Amino acid sequence: MQSVTITGLVTVRDLKPSADGHTILAYFSADVGVFSFKGCLLVRTARRGIAAWLPRLDDKRAHGNRSVTLNDEPTRNALLQAARDTYRLMGGKHAEYEPRDDDAERLHPYRGSDEKGWPTHPLHPNYTAPENNDAEDRGGLKTFLEGSIG
Repeated sequence: MQSVTITGLVTVRDLKPSADGHTILAYFSADVGVFSFKGCLLVRTARRGIAAWLPRLDDKRAHGNRSVTLNDEPTRNALLQAARDTYRLMGGKHAEYEPRDDDAERLHPYRGSDEKGWPTHPLHPNYTAPENNDAEDRGGLKTFLEGSIG
């Protein structure tokens, strides 16, 4: 992961969603490793998530062959977290996750989890049965096996 530093941030006061449903919360500049980016966006997405977008390269002559991307997931997450933290320090209040109306529909039908987040429903595809280390159960298996041998 590269080091990330927000070097400037300007919040948007009049928040309005665009035609595609995205809302720009702030414009910011950042140093990521050896690169400096100006014109990044902190955005509430149409699906109510929060994203940090790098500057867009609009050059009709390039036919889509020019772009800037961060392929390192930890660095992208660090950029988003740094932008959100700076936005909050500047008084921004709109960079939190907001549940959507269809969130309940998207949940797995066998939902439910323990305190560590592991699925608890036996029909959930990621469910693993808890190990039972009771001495009583091991003794029952031993008795069963001894009875079948003798």
